[in-house]
Amino acid sequence: MGNRSSALFDSILEDVKEYIPFGSVSLGNIPPDASYKQFASAYLSSSIIRKMIPDDSTVQDRIAKEKFIASNKTCFDWRLDLCDERDNILFSLLREELYRFFFRSSTDSVLSSWGEILLHGRLGPGSSIGSSENSLYAKLFGGDLTFTNFQLYDMYNTFVRLLPRWAEADVLRYALGGKALKVDGSVSRFVPKTDAVSRMICVEPSLNMFYQLGVGSILTHRLEQRFGINLSTQPDVNRRLACLGSKNNMLCTIDLSSASDSISLALCESILPQYVFDILLNCRSHTTEIDGVITRLNMMSTMGNGFTFPLQTIIFSCIVAAAYRFRDFDPLNEVSKSWSVFGDDIICRRETFGDIERLLALCGFKTNSDKTFSEGPFRESCGTDWFNGQPVRPVFIKKLVTKQDIFVAINLLNEWSAYTGIVLHRTICRLRQMLKPAFRTQFVPFDSDPSSGIRVPLAICHKHPKRDKNLSFLYWSDEPCPVRMFVTDYGFRPVWRFGKVIFNPPGLILAFLYGELNSCSFGVRHDPVRYKTKRRISPRWDYIPVGKKSNGIFLSWQQWETAVLLNWGNP
Repeated sequence: MGNRSSALFDSILEDVKEYIPFGSVSLGNIPPDASYKQFASAYLSSSIIRKMIPDDSTVQDRIAKEKFIASNKTCFDWRLDLCDERDNILFSLLREELYRFFFRSSTDSVLSSWGEILLHGRLGPGSSIGSSENSLYAKLFGGDLTFTNFQLYDMYNTFVRLLPRWAEADVLRYALGGKALKVDGSVSRFVPKTDAVSRMICVEPSLNMFYQLGVGSILTHRLEQRFGINLSTQPDVNRRLACLGSKNNMLCTIDLSSASDSISLALCESILPQYVFDILLNCRSHTTEIDGVITRLNMMSTMGNGFTFPLQTIIFSCIVAAAYRFRDFDPLNEVSKSWSVFGDDIICRRETFGDIERLLALCGFKTNSDKTFSEGPFRESCGTDWFNGQPVRPVFIKKLVTKQDIFVAINLLNEWSAYTGIVLHRTICRLRQMLKPAFRTQFVPFDSDPSSGIRVPLAICHKHPKRDKNLSFLYWSDEPCPVRMFVTDYGFRPVWRFGKVIFNPPGLILAFLYGELNSCSFGVRHDPVRYKTKRRISPRWDYIPVGKKSNGIFLSWQQWETAVLLNWGNP
């Protein structure tokens, strides 16, 4: 733990010590009779530096690797073990729900053809094997195509030959040196998660990912059609139900441990229609490379696979629906719908909690006891935490290295004070002391990005910001400088860290049609983010934009202004 993180932790304890006579304890050890402010204070103090990115993540990476290998072995060992009549009925209902999901009727099935999957195919913003850059252009038209089996490549070739411009781009890619490479599988990488463990993700071959996201797109559409689950808006549904559950104790929130790494191949073969299982099998990577060692995957998919998230949402939704039918509740009744699933965030009625937990266990999933709540006044889901209907989401500070990191910490803690009513005067002063004197007064209005400066009400600005001729406010703001790859008539204008990419004019046209090419340039992902201080104009200052939420609730201007004024002081 660095000096700055230690100083932050100590100042938080100083600010909230009057509310936590029992000391800083983890969420599971907070006394059941704690008041709202006691709960919020204890939760913040135990979480504030829990996700701090370590300077050396060797230990965290090793733990993540061991956890993944253990999950892979658990998937290999999974066997269906039905103990009694209840288990038989629950599992039968699950298979029935999945059949109804994948078959709209006896003659109309989901994932009906590879052509449909290819039409929905796309590539995300992440890395792919064989590409030096993350753009769709670089992966499909500017470099090597990678895949795990020749069937995928043959079908792709047949598909693009029906599209003249795409066929031209693919021929030119090959002629200029872009190979089609068969690879063993994905490659594993580690990214920061918490101070205890990293997150392991798998980088997929480019063509596999194209198919996977095509499958994912079709499954996502069917989720909304069958269960009314729209993955783009479902987090708000989860947040609302979690808030309601914390007030009436009628709804439970369930979270799973390593959910995406626990969908075993044997389970999928047991519960999915055979044709669906075969399609998923052809799209996935059968192995992954971990620290140079090839490991055979016993799970259907991993983090990084394009259909992992919709697939797990489907399985858990069908598990909930099966448990509801077991208890004679209609899971499709929109008027009284009392359940929601988003990934592995599950919300259900208390009456069905035991059945869902049992069905999850039968399928090889393990509930995360630290994040599963069926009793008491606390619920959490999709990035919001609730205590008797009031927000208690803590702030997780990941870095305190740059001035932008400190701006973010100050702004997030001020918002936390606004919705909890707990003053953090010492902490805000300590964070301001970490800034150089020139940056302590880099004030910005509330609707600015948290990393752009310190968001304050106008009353704190000792010297009011200048105004232009229209009486709009002028202020300085730190903004990220995107790195872009510019397209000229003869190639690409060089940018720092830009890898080798083939210049393919037909491919550029397709990239434009996909919405990726803007103003004759591509965005290039880079780390760390570089910032530049710019002059900005705002027609208003003391104003919170309509629809702005913090921890799932709407803050009033009075709440936020009061919190900032109370937290403020001479550093």
